[in-house]
Amino acid sequence: MKHDNEIFVFSPFSYSEIQNPKFGGSRLIFEQLAYFRDKRLPTHLITLDSFSSPISCLCRLFGVIRRRNWQDNSSYFFVKVEKTRWFLNLLYVLLIEFLSRLDYVIKIQLKNEVSNAFDSLILYNYPFGLSVTSSLKSKAKITIYEHNVEWKFFEDKLGGIFCRPLTWLLRIIELNNLKEADSIGCANKKDLNVLIEEGINPNKIRVWIPLLQRAFVNTETMPKKLKERLRGKYVVGFVGSNFEPNIVAVKNILKIAIKIPDKFIFLIIGSVHKAFENLREIPPNVIFTGYVDDLDSHLALCDAFVNPKTTSDTGIETKMFDYLKFDKPVIVTEIGGSGFKFSANVIISDLKTIPSKLQEILLTSEPE
Repeated sequence: MKHDNEIFVFSPFSYSEIQNPKFGGSRLIFEQLAYFRDKRLPTHLITLDSFSSPISCLCRLFGVIRRRNWQDNSSYFFVKVEKTRWFLNLLYVLLIEFLSRLDYVIKIQLKNEVSNAFDSLILYNYPFGLSVTSSLKSKAKITIYEHNVEWKFFEDKLGGIFCRPLTWLLRIIELNNLKEADSIGCANKKDLNVLIEEGINPNKIRVWIPLLQRAFVNTETMPKKLKERLRGKYVVGFVGSNFEPNIVAVKNILKIAIKIPDKFIFLIIGSVHKAFENLREIPPNVIFTGYVDDLDSHLALCDAFVNPKTTSDTGIETKMFDYLKFDKPVIVTEIGGSGFKFSANVIISDLKTIPSKLQEILLTSEPE
């Protein structure tokens, strides 16, 4: 991906959400910023909620709802049905799009924000709301980073005849915005091929993952009681929030766990445990930690990682950024490893062969 003199990263998430990311979208922006800054490129973060305009007010409101949802770990205020939550997300996406066409206040403010930049690259995360950058078009190149193919993502989450007109509308909007962009970054090759099939110019699309290798954490920060419990075991880690694809992946892990020797323990980290609190029979070699503040200290306990994802075949899994920092084997399904297959540590497998693959890889070494 080509970079110019100045890079402006536009985000629908707040500054605090990006600095402490708990969602895939905000985490990806965090990684983009880290990548550019590691390359010593002059990079600026602009969050859409930081202005005084209608679209900014909407972003702030939705940010409050997201944080409330994360803290309660259940719902948008009173909405507990998964499909209803995704339906509200879709309405929000469409509202951002239409507001961006009418909100001249933010267009003026954004133009003032980057007026001193010459030949700048504007990396706009998500294809909706692109109209806010229209005042910059004469100066700056606009790149859209396509985290997911959004209409496919919502089709997968919602389905049904009732929502089809809205996902069809999103598809039209998304493709039109992508055609307006100077360049497009995709998270994986499959998404790139989908866009080409939809008529997007292949010459302006690239697959790009902002992947950095970071230093290992200090092992002294590992949770001591958990470390003692895991001593002498092969520890296989999984990270996930209470989100439908993660719930399905953990169900896959529970099936895998009963097919593997007791010397293996699956350490399931994150709020996904909420979906299994009422489950009576959990294999004895599965440990749910719940949400943890220091993720790296828990991941450092693991000898390998898994991502047996089998739903929502678009975008990338941001948990893979965490896994690959530790230079350990990462056994994944085709969908779970999408976008990261280039890494030497990523091993593609199917659900049936993951148990044997784990034993083949780990039984030849001593557990840490």
